[in-house]
Amino acid sequence: MKKLLIAVDTYFPKKDGVVRFLENIVPRLEKYYFITIVAPDFNGREKFFDRKNVNEIVFPVEKKKSFAGYNPVKKTKNIRKIIKKEVRNCDIVFSQDIAYIGRLAIKYGKELRKPVVSYVHQISWEQVRGIFAKKPLQGWFASSFVKFAAKRIYGKCSLLFVPSKTTAEQLKKEGVRKEKIIISLGIDLEKFSPPESKPAAKIGIKIDPRKSIIGYCGRISKEKDLLTLKDVFLAIKEKFPDSVLLIVGGGAGEDAEILKKTEDVIVTGFVKDVTPYLKAMDIFVLPSLTETTSLATMEAMACGVPVITTPLGRLAEYVHNNVNGYLFPPGRKDILAKRISELLSNSEKRNFMGRNARKSISQFSWDITVQKMVGVFENLTR
Repeated sequence: MKKLLIAVDTYFPKKDGVVRFLENIVPRLEKYYFITIVAPDFNGREKFFDRKNVNEIVFPVEKKKSFAGYNPVKKTKNIRKIIKKEVRNCDIVFSQDIAYIGRLAIKYGKELRKPVVSYVHQISWEQVRGIFAKKPLQGWFASSFVKFAAKRIYGKCSLLFVPSKTTAEQLKKEGVRKEKIIISLGIDLEKFSPPESKPAAKIGIKIDPRKSIIGYCGRISKEKDLLTLKDVFLAIKEKFPDSVLLIVGGGAGEDAEILKKTEDVIVTGFVKDVTPYLKAMDIFVLPSLTETTSLATMEAMACGVPVITTPLGRLAEYVHNNVNGYLFPPGRKDILAKRISELLSNSEKRNFMGRNARKSISQFSWDITVQKMVGVFENLTR
């Protein structure tokens, strides 16, 4: 059995898009490869994949340092030594990002002449620009540096996996010349499905079933622009007093503290299973300033929830105005308020869009995603 090394700079118990990606692909890839995962230790070296062909190596993180809600790995010679050893022993390097662990795996993969594939889960320099949204000059310098570094790192890969044609075209436009193969994200349609009863779903997460839930799922970070969503929510509260804003996810920093202190805003922190929360939502909103695909939006749609999102990355390919949701320009509070109000005041339209959301997302499958990956990996190792 061939050996696959997965390098990642975010890990359990966090439940961001990358972690949920791993949660779905690792059990499927295990049928074809012995998998070693190198990752940060956020939770005391607990083993998260209790599977025969999966080995996990986790590294300590900085407790007092945080960026966008994530503690970086402590940079030591031992980490570099371990990652280089694992790269030498593997047949394929599969990186999930270009932060410290992912960057080292790509570097050593190139040096040791291993096939190296990186999945582009997000456009990293756009993410940085979003984090510094209130400091545009600082954001420009930071994102320019990250773009320069990213292009060099991607250049060491054998090829890149991207979630959509839109992302591939954007990377090419930005000067990333490396070959790109589209590998779409999948959805577990059995797990993420409409609830039998919306009121019961709300009771299940301890919210009054008479309340209308405007929801978001993901990390709390500047580039997600959740304060725009918060401001819009407060603006429409007078017209819709029985509404609540549900933020499913966690994060550190000013935005998280502001949200936690806002009346009728519920912040769950990181949760092991987002499904019950998505099922309880009446509307899902993603106000991000940068995105590639947004697995959380796809999962909300699979649960029969109409969505309102910014038209970034692949979102504009599967979210259609007046059909399964709405698109709105980033930062446009007036348009977002109008769209939320339309759906809160019209249950028939909300239900119609929710049914269409479920139908439109049913084409996505994790089994197809993994089959495509395996085909590429096998070609690289012949």
